[in-house]
Amino acid sequence: MTAVLVGVLVVVALTAVLGCAALQRTNGRLRARQEELEALLDPADAALLDDWDAAPPTSRREIVVVVRNVAAVAVRENRAALLLHKVRPSMLQRLVYDELARQLRERLDREGVEADVAVRLVR
Repeated sequence: MTAVLVGVLVVVALTAVLGCAALQRTNGRLRARQEELEALLDPADAALLDDWDAAPPTSRREIVVVVRNVAAVAVRENRAALLLHKVRPSMLQRLVYDELARQLRERLDREGVEADVAVRLVR
């Protein structure tokens, strides 16, 4: 009985040691990959990463989306949008952003993500 117990303890100890070694190798590979990716950034972006890492875990994160081709997006959906773009570009921009926000909200709901999706006016 004692020999069996010793055998089980040896197996558990070996499993723990091997698991720890595997985690250390994986951690080393992740750190190396992070260094590779950080080397690709210019210094200003790397400084932003430092700020990001230093932020407290309770700070709020936001994703900002800027549509650079409002007219092209709108024209794909409706050719009349080109006329609206020529007459009232700000109205077309508002319509495109509102529609994209609605679609994003629906998609996130389908995926089970609890998120606040809002369009904010930035001046």
